[in-house]
Amino acid sequence: MFKKLLIKYSKNYQLLQEAAEIIGKEYEQKTYPQLCGGPLDGSNGEFEYKGALVSYSAYSFNVKKNGDVGFCIDVRAKIPTFLGIKPSYQFYITKDGTVYY
Repeated sequence: MFKKLLIKYSKNYQLLQEAAEIIGKEYEQKTYPQLCGGPLDGSNGEFEYKGALVSYSAYSFNVKKNGDVGFCIDVRAKIPTFLGIKPSYQFYITKDGTVYY
């Protein structure tokens, strides 16, 4: 029984991780001003992915001395994962729009 639940939870986490990758790649295409204090900083949304309604929160964090800003997208859905752990997608963006991890 535990093994079946663990497999199910792992598949659910994988689904959420894939969804985080999709929305994360979309946010990477945005500009520095949009992401860092702009209209997308602190944004939320939802979309359907493989039959699950996935919600996300996107926000900036960790401004470095050189102006680079970390950006994070946390995903969630009403599907169980092991210990309730949900994935995030994170990247850094520079003032010229370059993205790195």
